[in-house]
Amino acid sequence: MAENELTQFKKKNFWKFFSIMLILAICFIIIIMQLIKIQLVDRSIYEKIAKNQHESAIKLKAKRGNMYDRKGNLLVTTTELYTVGVDTKTLKRKELVCKILTAKTDKDATYYLNLINNCKTRFV
Repeated sequence: MAENELTQFKKKNFWKFFSIMLILAICFIIIIMQLIKIQLVDRSIYEKIAKNQHESAIKLKAKRGNMYDRKGNLLVTTTELYTVGVDTKTLKRKELVCKILTAKTDKDATYYLNLINNCKTRFV
């Protein structure tokens, strides 16, 4: 009688173990399918989301007023500052970039060309 109970116990435990392993395998397959869907099928959607997160236009707030001391001397004022960066390794048309910068600023195109050509790092 004890041997019969032992085999029933083993069968019962086998089916419990098998059921748990089957459920885990199905969950694992579902996770893998979701990863494949994200990486291959919905790739363009996530690329757009990433691009929106990394490249965005920021609207600047309104200009602040000047600050004066009690004698009327100007202490602080707001100035606008624009910066432009160039990746020298990927830049193809240096002269065009220099012409555009010259049109927007008061410096000569040779100034910008010298900056780009004499740059020791990747970005200038």
